[in-house]
Amino acid sequence: MESISIVIVLLMLQFRIELPESIREQWFFQWADISHGFPMGRWCHVVLALGVPCFIAVLLLYLACQLGFLVEIIVDVFILLMAVVPTPLFSSMFNVTEKWQLDQVEDVPEILEELTDEPVDCEDNPLDQLRGMQNTVFIMAALRSWFVPIFWFFLVSPVAALLYRLIQLMVEFHVEKNEEVNHILKQLLDWIEWPVARILGLCFIVSGKVGEVFSAWCEGVLSIKRPNSEFLSDQLNVALAIEPQDNESQLPVLQDRVSREVPAIKSLIIRCFILVAVIALIF
Repeated sequence: MESISIVIVLLMLQFRIELPESIREQWFFQWADISHGFPMGRWCHVVLALGVPCFIAVLLLYLACQLGFLVEIIVDVFILLMAVVPTPLFSSMFNVTEKWQLDQVEDVPEILEELTDEPVDCEDNPLDQLRGMQNTVFIMAALRSWFVPIFWFFLVSPVAALLYRLIQLMVEFHVEKNEEVNHILKQLLDWIEWPVARILGLCFIVSGKVGEVFSAWCEGVLSIKRPNSEFLSDQLNVALAIEPQDNESQLPVLQDRVSREVPAIKSLIIRCFILVAVIALIF
């Protein structure tokens, strides 16, 4: 059941079929505002804001099971579409490459900030550091937008994928409200993403460098304290044989590297998608 739903959602994303923002996100911010007004402790607000939508999802799944296969598929697809984030990843990758080629590198951080909740500031840093940073942003955006919700959807249940997305939205909701709550929720997201990042790093064997990728994966797979972004970035560099950072490189050299690396990253993400779809159909 879940495997069919995953393949349907992947096909829908391929053809850019997605839910409106009002259905996908705005409803949660409105509900979080309402729950935040209740006279309760801050963590009670968090539990209430996250728990009620998940409880409703459980009820929908239970009712769908009673109504038959087709209804269950529809509910699964709807929940997964709520959980994934249709970020403009591929168009952003194209725009970044174009900015490099037009010598407008100062515009790249603004494009990258559309894909991450972290500030991207490279004004005082060498350009080659920006090249490494953008590659990390690309792969982390793919991880958080698609691979994590699909993984928990398939391994646990549709509600687990929805909960992951709701925690992301709760982080956005608490950006200016409570720094302590925000920090703990971000740490929770890191833990949820940890196993998926390790599995995605192994999926990079589709690049063709099976031995090198598997060797690097074995070295870093059990490093619990190692950030997911650092692990995936190292795996990406091995899988695509990306040039190490060289802060002395001139702009034309960096432009050539970016023009080769960004399309290769896009191709790798697509191949990992295909691998996920095949595994979902098999199991």
